Amino acid sequence: LDFIRAESRAKCLYYGHDLHHLRQRRKYELDRNPETLKDAEEWKTLEYDIFSKVDVVYYPSPVEVAECLKAFPNRVVRAIPAYIFDEFPDQRAVPFARTRDLLFVGGFGHPPNEDAVVWFVEQVFPEIRRRLPDVRFIVAGANPPDSVKRFQSEAVSILGHVPDDELDALYRQCRLAVVPLRYGAGVKGKVVEALVRRLPVVTTSVGAEGLDGAESALCVAADAAAFAARVAGLYADEPALERLAENGMAYVKGHFSRVQALQALSADIDFSPR
Repeated sequence: LDFIRAESRAKCLYYGHDLHHLRQRRKYELDRNPETLKDAEEWKTLEYDIFSKVDVVYYPSPVEVAECLKAFPNRVVRAIPAYIFDEFPDQRAVPFARTRDLLFVGGFGHPPNEDAVVWFVEQVFPEIRRRLPDVRFIVAGANPPDSVKRFQSEAVSILGHVPDDELDALYRQCRLAVVPLRYGAGVKGKVVEALVRRLPVVTTSVGAEGLDGAESALCVAADAAAFAARVAGLYADEPALERLAENGMAYVKGHFSRVQALQALSADIDFSPR
């Protein structure tokens, strides 16, 4: 950036998929590890240095935009869609009556996913199984660590990396997506991906962050007991599942289309034909 600023008049636009120092600060609130706090401060220094040198800062989540503006009130900071879809299925490929099980999708190179799965299996899933004895928890994501692989059982399926066609099949076959994130930042791709597949989602406030106005499309639970209750209650309620599926699709259409992305960027980029 220093070189570009010194040698050109180019406008510099920075897109950050996650506000890393915010994510690490939230992790510190859970683990109280001094190394986590140190990591958060290092990320903050790096990110703030970038913000000070660019013309525009983009983040997917309004929460992250607000965080940036608190530190840089005179900087141009905008929210833009993190994901763009051009095609939207007209209906679910498989009726809910023919679906079963709970699905989590997320690679384990991203630490919040490990924490989410461990917390869900240890703190939430036992109560779900008490209410729904036959339900399984399916975890699809590359490089599961030993802390996750140890849960492999008849009730918990740790698949590791799943090819796209197999993942498509899982989205069709499962009844609910669970996103039990306890820390993180930004808009969560796993939530948006489930919504565009018409798969209802039960998540936490962290999982729902940045999806303003999505209250009718998501089920948000505040703690382990509430999470288990929401999953168990929804699982057998086909009208509610259908309603969430339709509301989720409507939300994605309204917020994650190419039109929305171009509108967000057009204030800073001239898209007119040359």
